[in-house]
Amino acid sequence: MRTRLSLSLALSILACAAPPTTTVAPDADVPPAQNPSDAGVAVDAGPDVKLIDAKAGDLVWEAKVVGEVYANPTVDPDGTTTYVGSHTGGGILYKIDGNTGGVLGQVQAVGPIEHSPALDETGVLYVTTLSGKIATGNGEGRVTAAYRASDLTKIWETKMEYGSDNSPVLGTNDRVYVGVVANPKQQTTVDNCHTKNKCGRFYSFDRKTGDIKIDMWLEGWQATPAAIDANNRLFFGVEDITGDKIGETLWPGVYWAIDGADPAAGSKDAKAVWPGARLKTQGDFGSPNQLVDGVVYSTCRDGYLYGFSSSTGTIVFKHKLNDSSWTGIAIDRLSNGHLVLYTGDQSGTVFAIEVDGTMEGKTLWSQHVTSGGMSFGTPAIDDLGNIYYTTSKPVLEVRKPSGELLWSYNLPGSSLGGVGGPTLLDNGLMVVGTNDNKLLAFRSFGSHLSDTAPWPKYKHDLRNTSNATTKVRGR
Repeated sequence: MRTRLSLSLALSILACAAPPTTTVAPDADVPPAQNPSDAGVAVDAGPDVKLIDAKAGDLVWEAKVVGEVYANPTVDPDGTTTYVGSHTGGGILYKIDGNTGGVLGQVQAVGPIEHSPALDETGVLYVTTLSGKIATGNGEGRVTAAYRASDLTKIWETKMEYGSDNSPVLGTNDRVYVGVVANPKQQTTVDNCHTKNKCGRFYSFDRKTGDIKIDMWLEGWQATPAAIDANNRLFFGVEDITGDKIGETLWPGVYWAIDGADPAAGSKDAKAVWPGARLKTQGDFGSPNQLVDGVVYSTCRDGYLYGFSSSTGTIVFKHKLNDSSWTGIAIDRLSNGHLVLYTGDQSGTVFAIEVDGTMEGKTLWSQHVTSGGMSFGTPAIDDLGNIYYTTSKPVLEVRKPSGELLWSYNLPGSSLGGVGGPTLLDNGLMVVGTNDNKLLAFRSFGSHLSDTAPWPKYKHDLRNTSNATTKVRGR
């Protein structure tokens, strides 16, 4: 995330946030904690967790950690236990009680953790680190590692060629997938980048042993989590640094689709899924990826939101935004059966876009955020359809499905606080990290994360698997 974060600094107004404040829209209907059935929403069979008794928008707890928390928190199937990594101090993996904010455990990682752990169905956490020496001097990062969620003991750790600015993706085939950093400002660290047209790496690991199965070259930095389907096909964008920049900060983009199966004996390269040449655009795909109804969605820094057929790679959806974007897309379903896509761009606009069968779709509404541009993370949708997101200022906001602002809060720290976006626990709390060495929890406006929305948050589900087949909540 280093290049992306530095770019956001350049694109944002650099100023420390004012003391944290809460703003509730004067005409907003701010409901107390309520049963989903009161709003005509079907009650699910998620974990039986008692809701926190507080008014919507109240700060319920804050957990102090060592280092910035950029990532979207990962949540246990119990619905409340939360896992986050920190960036400075070499990186520390924390286990936090989602009811109280108490630290249940912590372990020193080998290198800074900038992205979300992924938690599998057996209770194992997969964590990636960037390059960088840890505080104790033991290690220099550039690893993918597996830890037991129960006590944070390490199971395995595998060194990579470069550090990973990415969050692990879990297949249904006992494999974990990771992309790595290839920094265009330090191309001497990438062997023969321009002559070989290969500048980045993509890996898969055996989830039980850490053995490398895929180790293939890409055009550049695969900086965001792929989406993965039931057939273990992965879809993701790459920042292409093999050629020339577009302007001062922008690189071309390439969109990949690969088969996540283990390569044939004697090879480490995954097979391409789509026929023909890969799509190239006038801006990189630096945003998280989503997959619903056989279509892969991604925003792009060329200012468009794309939808590709997952089978053929054909562009089936292309919606013009107001500006460049690296924000993820939360996806719900309207009463007419159409999808609605919630995302934003660097102009500070948040959108609700209906997928109505046309190439462009239909803008249901667009609103300006209260401050800054939209952050890198993905909005989250609660069981009442409300939308939660963070901006680059940083501000945490909540809107109704109609686009009306319900609530906003100035997060502590500078412009990169909350960059990974919020998530929703089953006890009615919304949790977000900050670069002020804190994880914050507020009473949300619903009861939990929506499990009727097909892609309701960053990396799809509470366990942050990026797998479209994973249950959104619970086991």
